[in-house]
Amino acid sequence: MGPVQRVGDRGALGWTSRYSVLVLASFAIVVACFGASTLYSDLRLQNVAVQSEDLSHNSLPSVVHLAEIRTTLHDLDEVTEDALSPPHRGSVPIERTLASLRKSRTLYEAIPSYKGERLMWQPIRVGLEAIEKHAEALAAKLHTGEADTSFLRTARSDLREEVGRVDAALRQLVEFNAVQGSMVTSQLDDERRRIRLVGFTLDGVSLVVSIALAVLAARAVKKYTGLVERRAEELESFANRVAHDVRGPLTPALGALEIARKKLTDEHELAPVLDRGVRSVRLVESIVDGLLAFARAGAQPEAGAYADFRGAVEEVISECQAYAAARKVDLRAEPVPDVAVRCAPGLLASVLSNLVRNAIKYIGDGKEGNLGPAEVLVQVIMQGDIVRCEVVDNGPGIPPAMQRAIFLPHVRLDRRANGLGLGLATVDRVVRAHGGQVGVLPNPKGQGSVFWFELPQATDLAMVR
Repeated sequence: MGPVQRVGDRGALGWTSRYSVLVLASFAIVVACFGASTLYSDLRLQNVAVQSEDLSHNSLPSVVHLAEIRTTLHDLDEVTEDALSPPHRGSVPIERTLASLRKSRTLYEAIPSYKGERLMWQPIRVGLEAIEKHAEALAAKLHTGEADTSFLRTARSDLREEVGRVDAALRQLVEFNAVQGSMVTSQLDDERRRIRLVGFTLDGVSLVVSIALAVLAARAVKKYTGLVERRAEELESFANRVAHDVRGPLTPALGALEIARKKLTDEHELAPVLDRGVRSVRLVESIVDGLLAFARAGAQPEAGAYADFRGAVEEVISECQAYAAARKVDLRAEPVPDVAVRCAPGLLASVLSNLVRNAIKYIGDGKEGNLGPAEVLVQVIMQGDIVRCEVVDNGPGIPPAMQRAIFLPHVRLDRRANGLGLGLATVDRVVRAHGGQVGVLPNPKGQGSVFWFELPQATDLAMVR
């Protein structure tokens, strides 16, 4: 990759970074608009609540009680008239009406008043007190029967005149409270309009910013997609180069081993060593080819790939025997059923080899921390259409808190051990990409671990053979 390409990539990354800032700023504006709309609405609604309370606890009750006072005054006028006309009803109706008048008056005076309302009420209160005195005096005379008809008619006339004056003042006070209620209603309407206006404005700003945000995101995705495509091309080119660099030395090494093997008879003591070397080199070639194909496919399984499980286990066991013997580990496999899985042979070998070599690497020297001699056992179990492979060891085991973390890239239990911590991560990626699962459990027989993976069975064995 030349300098121009690298500069272009840096420019694309800088462009993406700038757009990320714009996207975050746009998102912040949308959130701010939403918060401002909510806060403003809450504040204005509090004002609406206060005004509504004023309407329901002041203006309307005042109108109601003032209207009751007016009605009671008219009733008082009628009962006094009835008391003086045959048949005479006495003082009881007058006293009952006066009690109702006092009750309505008390209820009204308990209500909060508007500015100027008390000044208007003062003469009305004086007039009501005068009316009550006239009515009480009239009721007393009627009760005792001491007053003559002329006196009663004069008192009745004075009472009616006072009722007329007070009623006119009460009508003005009712109109005053009605006007105040109308003003509160108008203010409520204004508040609602302002809330809607501000809400619509902020919603409009949010909509415009959201559209701009969507456009920015679409452009960023398009730009980033192009960058990813270029990176994928570079990665494929890099993978091809790595494969070429790795396979380059393997080819002459394999050729040299095969030539040396042909010059020896089967009875020669070096023949098994050369056979194992040939198989190991061929296994490495298969693993490299499988991983390369996997990388080229974007970490997706190769269509139509099948792998013979028994052959893969035999190859990996044979290739790892020398490594196991050097570390004093007894490596063996139980009989493997004749089954195939949907996976490239090289990838299956890579998964098996990683798990077996990890078990041998971390099991110890077979003397300390183990139950008996160090052992690694490979077993394959059929579970319906699923093939489960277990690599069982009697090593130090895996702490429960690390049983999932060890499948993450660059995670190692022993920092002193060599490696990049990518082996188990590769196993996890390959198995899951092929529709399987992978994990680790404590050894049920005691100390150690059981690393396992599952893959779907390939039922068409004719394609394998």
